[in-house]
Amino acid sequence: MKIRKFVEDLGYGRVSNRVAYALDESNLPEPVAGAKWREDKDFNESESAENHGFHRVLEAARRNGVAVVEKKL
Repeated sequence: MKIRKFVEDLGYGRVSNRVAYALDESNLPEPVAGAKWREDKDFNESESAENHGFHRVLEAARRNGVAVVEKKL
């Protein structure tokens, strides 16, 4: 099963600092108040796996159903 990427959408073109990598939408945590999870349809798991260290995030998502990463703003 492939990993899908979701960004926490705050509306009006704004996103939070959280990104979730999940096997399925049902595994996503609750978004922050007023936000919703939006799938990044351009995400390519195989290309992203080549990124140094990112394979650990993908492994965690496979093992736990979801891995949430907080980006530095």
